[in-house]
Amino acid sequence: MSERTLRAAVDVGGTFTDVALNDVRTGRLISAKVLTTPENRADGVLSGIAAALASAGAAPDEVAEVIHGSTTGTNALIERTGATVGLLTTEGFRDVLEIGRVMRPMEGLYDVSVDRPLPLVPRHLRREASERIDSQGAVIEPLDPDSVKAAARYFEQAGVEAVVVNSAGCGAAMRESGDWLPGVAEAFAASVRDISEFLDEVGLRPPTAETRAIVCYDDPCHLVHGQGVAAAPRRLLAQIPGVTLREHANPTSCCGAAGIYNLTHVAMSQAVLARKLDALASADPDIIVSGNPGCLMQLRAGVAQRGLRARVLHPMELLDAAYR
Repeated sequence: MSERTLRAAVDVGGTFTDVALNDVRTGRLISAKVLTTPENRADGVLSGIAAALASAGAAPDEVAEVIHGSTTGTNALIERTGATVGLLTTEGFRDVLEIGRVMRPMEGLYDVSVDRPLPLVPRHLRREASERIDSQGAVIEPLDPDSVKAAARYFEQAGVEAVVVNSAGCGAAMRESGDWLPGVAEAFAASVRDISEFLDEVGLRPPTAETRAIVCYDDPCHLVHGQGVAAAPRRLLAQIPGVTLREHANPTSCCGAAGIYNLTHVAMSQAVLARKLDALASADPDIIVSGNPGCLMQLRAGVAQRGLRARVLHPMELLDAAYR
């Protein structure tokens, strides 16, 4: 076997894929440029590496490390050329993401002439479902299945390729909608993606703002068990500069929230939560991250009761801070 002295760096752009080979022993730098292959970008990467190796007169087994990046995700966001995405939300919340938050600069908050970016999901693809819960998770207005049926039909007719959800419990239910709305929602159910899963699939512009913190990711049951999503949120968090991911001893077990179980079976819920808090206390993170509102409420309450120092955040909150 040849000595592994080469490092390869690959940048996949919208038009070209660039490859650079560095011989760590001699310092020699060899580059190659090939056309990007949108149908399967891996083909362009492999042909680019092959071209660089040919120029260097080297064999593949001399490469010790391959580092890669891509502007594909950024280009898709800027040019709006990604999947056709629909948003299903509670009635009355259709425009919340476009309106924005008070965390914006004051001039952007009150200046009606400010040039704001177009929303990722146009208004006609943001649909509402009739339902309501209060701040404690109690049902005020049950979910109206007819409103979900109407949204599912609309998304299918509009050619929506992805329905993105940032609540693991909601996503799990929506992925099962083909079972409880047979003949209507099968295509809709197949298009549902958790926000972490979706961003992991399309790729991110590398975040630049540093968050120097030890982070424990805690898997929501509805995401890891109900949807089989575990690696995607961890991969996203690992991209944040300064973040050190630390696994605790009990990440995939229930936190005791379980919908409104923590309200209807308080003692049992607290017993389940105690085991989770024991594991988190041993890991002693700066931040605990979980992707389901019920889990966040349960964990925040438990952290406060125990007097733990960790903050409890949704993964998108931590990721959002990395772009500020």
